[in-house]
Amino acid sequence: MLAQLRIDTNIDASKWQFYRPKNVAIEMIDVVMNEQYSKLREYAAELLTAIGVDLDNQMYPVAYVLVEAETKDTWGWFLELLAVDLELNNSFGIVWISDKQKGLIDVIVERFPHS
Repeated sequence: MLAQLRIDTNIDASKWQFYRPKNVAIEMIDVVMNEQYSKLREYAAELLTAIGVDLDNQMYPVAYVLVEAETKDTWGWFLELLAVDLELNNSFGIVWISDKQKGLIDVIVERFPHS
């Protein structure tokens, strides 16, 4: 592989001269990745999500949004956008399954009274 790289790039260098930049890049990626993993709890605490189920009983994300807090207002805003995007003109035939998030049930009763 090193010989082919020398032919392709017309650079005569030792394998260590190729490895050093690679290792620096890997370290940079690890730092960024670790920073993002450290924020996972913050993301999970503030993530509104709509999940769908297809005909094969497979779940898939329909929509998600990050908000400052889980409130009736943020749920209302999220579900209103979801209703527009999915063209949910009436609430017949819609089933909601929830883990009783703050404000969600009130918004569903108001916005989708027949679901």
